[in-house]
Amino acid sequence: MPDPITPIPNADDPVDVAPAAGRPPLAGSRSDPAAVVLASDLLKWVIPIVGKFPRNVRYGLGGRLESALTDVLEALVAAQYCRGAQRTDALQHANLRLQAARASSLD
Repeated sequence: MPDPITPIPNADDPVDVAPAAGRPPLAGSRSDPAAVVLASDLLKWVIPIVGKFPRNVRYGLGGRLESALTDVLEALVAAQYCRGAQRTDALQHANLRLQAARASSLD
C-alpha cells in the first residue's frame, strides 16, 4: 500500500529541522518558514551539480541558474520580515525568479 501523500507545508509554518533517518539536517532554524529552508536546500544541492556542468554551459546556463535561485532565496528571506503589500511584492519577485530558473534550465 502506498504511503499517504504528505501535504505541502504552508510557507509561514515553521519547519522541523530534526534530521530524518539517513538524511542530513535541513538548513535554518525552527523559526524559518518552510519555503526558505527548501530554497536554501535546493541551492545547496544545485551548486555542486552546476560545478560538474561542461565548461561551455557552466558559466552561462549554470550562472543564470545559480543567480536565479539565489534571488529566490533572498526574496523569500525578505518576505519573511515584511508584512502586507511588501510581503506580496517579495513573494511575487521570488515566484518570477523561480519561473526564470525553470525556463533557463530548459535551454
